[in-house]
Amino acid sequence: MQLTCLYSNRAENFRTIKFNAGLNVILAEIRDPENSGVDTHNLGKSTFGRVIDFCLLKGVTKSFFTERNAKTFEPFVFFLELELAPSSYITLRRAAKSPTKVAFKLHGHPPASFVDLPEEEWDHWAVPIVRAKEMLDGFLNFQGIGDWGFRSPLSYLLRSQEDYNQVFKLTKHQGGDTDWKPALALMMGLDGGSARSAYLVDGKIAKEEAAVTRLRLRAGPDEDLDKLEELVAAKTEEIESIQDKLDQFDFRDVETQINKELVESIESDVAEFNNERYYLSLELQQLKDTVENRVLFKTSAVEDLFREAGAPLGTDLLKSHADLVKFHRAITQERNKYLREELKSREARLIEVADILTELNGRRKAAMEGLREHESLQKLRGLSDRLTRMRIALDTLDRRRKDVRHLLSAERGVQVLRNERVTWSDTLTKNLEKQPKPYLALKKEFRDIVKVVTERAAVLSTRVNNAGNFEFSAEFVSPDGDATSEDLGNTYRKFLCIAFDLAILVTHLKHRFPRFAYHDGIFEALDDRKKLRLVGVMRKVADLGAQQFVTTLDSDLPIDPSTGEKFAFSKSEIVLVLHDIGDRGRLFQMPAW
Repeated sequence: MQLTCLYSNRAENFRTIKFNAGLNVILAEIRDPENSGVDTHNLGKSTFGRVIDFCLLKGVTKSFFTERNAKTFEPFVFFLELELAPSSYITLRRAAKSPTKVAFKLHGHPPASFVDLPEEEWDHWAVPIVRAKEMLDGFLNFQGIGDWGFRSPLSYLLRSQEDYNQVFKLTKHQGGDTDWKPALALMMGLDGGSARSAYLVDGKIAKEEAAVTRLRLRAGPDEDLDKLEELVAAKTEEIESIQDKLDQFDFRDVETQINKELVESIESDVAEFNNERYYLSLELQQLKDTVENRVLFKTSAVEDLFREAGAPLGTDLLKSHADLVKFHRAITQERNKYLREELKSREARLIEVADILTELNGRRKAAMEGLREHESLQKLRGLSDRLTRMRIALDTLDRRRKDVRHLLSAERGVQVLRNERVTWSDTLTKNLEKQPKPYLALKKEFRDIVKVVTERAAVLSTRVNNAGNFEFSAEFVSPDGDATSEDLGNTYRKFLCIAFDLAILVTHLKHRFPRFAYHDGIFEALDDRKKLRLVGVMRKVADLGAQQFVTTLDSDLPIDPSTGEKFAFSKSEIVLVLHDIGDRGRLFQMPAW
């Protein structure tokens, strides 16, 4: 895959740039003498790479230039044309205003402008960014990257100024090593799949070890499972023994029987009805006496008394007395009729009271028996409380036992994962020992590029570190083969980055793989001889079929020592010239934002 053309919907602000199949130079000229000593010129040579990256579906954050200057770039829509294979091209459309929607157009005749192409004539329109990446993956069908996606190699083949600090880990790699090392290993010809599996196991181990730590805290200091099993068994037996004792008692009426207030109420009722029975008995006796009372006065006895006294009783008096007795008997008979009815009522009530007292006395006896049993019930309640406490203790022991079981299981799981991790480490070690041919070719290409440009020896190497993962290294070595500190300097480290990228590009020329590389500010800080040799290497790589993009200031162009003249790229190699005279010299031909 190579780039063939870049343009936008606003030709007045962004010119159409057609690319070469070989070397493509974006040259920034400082024409105003007042700007010769300025470090930053805001011409857009670095922004050029960002536009390419944007069109190749780079994720956009708020710090990206189109987002930071949203009002300025809102009208812009960018189009990037790619060559998939001979006579097979695809154009990507992506708007600054809606960067999450992408359009694709497949065609066979470059360069072709699709600025005014109606929506319905695009092969795919407004495709969501995630799906768009999947589709472009399918169109490009790169080899040597596994299932990491086309963006993985672009991280190294679109090298910005910020990406020269390290050869392998770029500023784009904000996540852990697992996000980039396995993919890089695969591009280098090593076993990237096993490298990823090793990191996945590392993640599982970290997760399980965190679980083990939590379980160990929950289980407490006593992690003896056999001891906990015994404690649980003993506590269970004790609980069962207490439960058997409690099961022998019937507590259905206990609360009623031992209610003191009930006993006192019964005592009060008994006293009341005993009092009523007493007075009923008195009334009955009086009623009986009244009913049985007779007139005891006899006329003959009175007459004898008067005769003995010598005073005879008159006939009138006797007649009156006889009438009185007769009247008294008549009244007594009537009264006794009502007294007998009252007597019968009192006797019935007395029987009723006696029955009530019998019932109350029975209830009082039962209640009193309940009160006498109160001490035993208190003991039983004590057993019940103890049983509750023991069940709580058993639950605690059982939870600890389960936690310890889970802990032991988790620890076994961690050990299994560690054993698996050792296997993956051994696999990576064996992979390095095997020295795969693509890996050997990459290392040789790297050595050759460094040797040609710097006239020094450098090695690209990989080892399995103590964590069991690939560790990559690129460094200069002395004639004796010892590492030197030259690669620690910014200039040499930058060149190691460029050499590595070009070596990756060359070793994949026979595969479906990106066939271009972009390096921003490639000549900065290099001495003139190295710059000239680097140009020679880039042209050689271009002749092999690898497209290259470089940006440079004209002030960074080297002086050719053989002629004493400033080096100049050919007109065919220069695809874009930027300058500092007016807005038309910038990449975006408008005032700086």
